[in-house]
Amino acid sequence: MFGVIDYKTKHMKDKLNAEFNEEFTFAFDPIKTLERQDLQELWDYDAIGDNDQIENDRIQISKFRNRKKKISVDFGGVGKLYGQKVGKFFIEVLYQIYGEKQLTDKLIIQEQKARKLNLNTIGVKEVAAADSNDKSDPYIVVMFAEIEDKTEKKKNVTETQLKKDKLIS
Repeated sequence: MFGVIDYKTKHMKDKLNAEFNEEFTFAFDPIKTLERQDLQELWDYDAIGDNDQIENDRIQISKFRNRKKKISVDFGGVGKLYGQKVGKFFIEVLYQIYGEKQLTDKLIIQEQKARKLNLNTIGVKEVAAADSNDKSDPYIVVMFAEIEDKTEKKKNVTETQLKKDKLIS
């Protein structure tokens, strides 16, 4: 999640370890978008009833300025799983500054350049079992500005790889 745009990875069926390999690219104007943290949420898909949020975590994007880096994040649970280790999230992050200089205000001349955030959601491991069959149907939510996209649910998959590119301007 970044600002208010909302992207979701594909859903995995009955997995405690899931490989997504989905890429999300957010182009944004630093004058209009003050957000500098990306919010990742881990959810369990439920065919009947509401989906269950398992965890969320924020990534400070300034640490990845003009350098691509793969990181792993230990998820801490939310709701009924609060305080428990509920899995590990793997992501590749690149935060770039590019484009033409922009002026923020006529009275205060401050140069800003357009920016881009690339996120490759690699996968999750050791996800807490959220379903009655001691498994989960995990997917990741990434948000930015006011757009939402949801990938299709994958059923009974043993191994899945899907590359999904998004460009928001």
